Amino acid sequence: MAKSQTGSPIKIVVRRTGLGAHQIRVWERRHQAVIPQRSEGGHRLYSEADIERLQLLHRATRAGHRIGQLAGLSAADLRALVEREGSTPARAEGPIAASDSDAHLARCLGAVERLDGTALAEELARTHAEFGQQSLVEALIAPLMTRIGELWHQGSLRIASEHLASAVVRSFIGRLNSAHPHPATAPLLISTTPSGQHHELGALLAAHAALAAGWRAHFLGPDLPAEEIAGASHRTGARAVALSLVFPSDDPHLADELARLASMLNPQTALLIGGQAAPAYQPAIAAARAVQVPDLTALRQELDRLRDRPSPI
Repeated sequence: MAKSQTGSPIKIVVRRTGLGAHQIRVWERRHQAVIPQRSEGGHRLYSEADIERLQLLHRATRAGHRIGQLAGLSAADLRALVEREGSTPARAEGPIAASDSDAHLARCLGAVERLDGTALAEELARTHAEFGQQSLVEALIAPLMTRIGELWHQGSLRIASEHLASAVVRSFIGRLNSAHPHPATAPLLISTTPSGQHHELGALLAAHAALAAGWRAHFLGPDLPAEEIAGASHRTGARAVALSLVFPSDDPHLADELARLASMLNPQTALLIGGQAAPAYQPAIAAARAVQVPDLTALRQELDRLRDRPSPI
């Protein structure tokens, strides 16, 4: 008797779940998250139950849970977990161990040095599939970009390698950010870098952290003058403005730029400043009555505190 051909192919599953094909296969192979049937030609076919399970797993991992802790749960348990937590992001229950983080970081750096963007993207996807978004960003991408910046400034890494890494990470984070829809009533953060600061990935990561914390976020790109940042804040009614300072750490014009921005922002709009170079500008940050956030965890904590502040509009 011919084998039944019922079920959806991977292309349909990708569209319906929002997961990447590579991520689905990693979850199947490593965690047996779903066990699809096979067509007579050997292609995977996913049942409606498989698709619903992948949708639930996607929502739970976006909330910070690790796939390794979720894969053994029944569909009913997954539904209960997702419904119980709703849209409130959960903190990751199992962060990447230091040894695992070092291994992932070494593989990413190796790909960057070889100018192998495909290998870098695949390593990011593997880490995302295994550990979820929060651990990916905080335990791998953030230290990776910090290390790349250090090597670039030391002259140990070619500009082409730094540009390749930035392009791959920018694209990857952009896809993650697009998977975080929030209602129009959620508070809004806009992120950018001020004039003279051209490294944009810190601001992009700030936008991602805001989205993961239940905010809406608009990433405006790098190198914006104070007038443009303030104008965007007023037009959108942003509850917070996040600036990333990476390089240079000795810009003589930045203090004036921050002071001008602070004077133009609505008093109800918080100014949050972080990044590798932020400590060098601490007096200017304090003079602008801004909040210095040393890392993404501190940013999330500040956003949680600001959530109940009245909207500027």
